[in-house]
Order: sequence, then structure tokens, then C-alpha cells
Amino acid sequence: MQRDVFQTEVARAMALEVEGLLGGDAMVPVRENVMLGATPALRSLAADLCGRRATDADFAALRAALVNTRQPAEIASLLMAMGRSHRPEAGVVLRQHAGNTAMPEVVRRAAWKALALWLRPAGVSPASRLLHGGGHVWLSPWLAEVVQSLR
Repeated sequence: MQRDVFQTEVARAMALEVEGLLGGDAMVPVRENVMLGATPALRSLAADLCGRRATDADFAALRAALVNTRQPAEIASLLMAMGRSHRPEAGVVLRQHAGNTAMPEVVRRAAWKALALWLRPAGVSPASRLLHGGGHVWLSPWLAEVVQSLR
């Protein structure tokens, strides 16, 4: 379905979603679409699905796409997918892009956001947990407001 030129972008996106849900061998077309997708939206969706699965093959597809991509918006999308993977190798790549002043601002900003995703896998942030379990008793009012804004 991905190679059929008469399919709409919506149909291709739905097929990618289904393949991403199935996992295993069904992820092969998703990995191919990280670099060869018909539109930037499909490539971004495929990168996001690979980042969420984060197997060795998925991460290799993300790295290969990052090396071969020149558009800043697509590089940013790939970096965000790497941040979602939570793999140790992703941290090195993300730090390189975040600290590289030669990169466009959109890429550096995405690298910093991806680093935040990479460092905090899921759930509630530690700062927002301070209000639970009696933490509000010892918090100063301004810190309590900051914590409340994080929730």
C-alpha cells in the first residue's frame, strides 16, 4: 500500500499506524518510510513509530535517516523520535545536536526537547510530585506555585 502511487496520504498514514501497532516484521515498511516516505508528514509519522518501538533496527533506521536528511524540520522530527526511544545511544546524538551552534535554531531547540524526553521516560515529573504526600507543608509559596504550574 505504501508503494501504490494512487493511495492518498491519509490511507498511507493509517497503514503506517496499523503496521506500527503490529510490530515485528510489519515494522519493515515503517522503517523504510523513515527515509523513503512520500511526504514529510509520513516520514515524521514513521520516525515517531520507530522511536516508540525503539528496537535495534528501528534505531538504526532513525540514525540512517538523520545522516541523510538535510531539511531542518525533518532533522528536528528525527531528533524528537530519538528522544522518545530512551536508548543510551540517543543521548550522545542529542547532545551533539543540542550543542552544535552551526545547526539551525529549530534543530537545536528540538534536540533540547528530545533530551528532556530522553531523560524523563514517562509519567509525572519529580517536581510535580512534591505536592503529594505532605510536601506542600514545607514548600515556600513561590515554589508551590511553580510546582502547581508544572502539573
